[in-house]
Amino acid sequence: MVDPPSGRQEAPQAATEHLGRLQRLSLAVVRLAGPQGLTAHETAYWLRIDRATIQPRLSELRSKGRITDSGMRRRNASGRRAIVWVVRDAFAGG
Repeated sequence: MVDPPSGRQEAPQAATEHLGRLQRLSLAVVRLAGPQGLTAHETAYWLRIDRATIQPRLSELRSKGRITDSGMRRRNASGRRAIVWVVRDAFAGG
């Protein structure tokens, strides 16, 4: 498990205005994780929401171009290698 996201960073309102509540929460926690990113299990853990609820929100964020596969993989609780998601603008230093 990765360390908890630290600091408080707010995404600009324009960047999140068309997102649902769980999408906004998921995006915020992945953004706070920075370049180390988060898996779906880790995102669910930090939000204290079931992974089965968070996974579709991450897929939606990917479809909207808000997050991307970092290329990294980490083992989840079941031992499977899971995608590590990062905020898309993290690659541009933002």
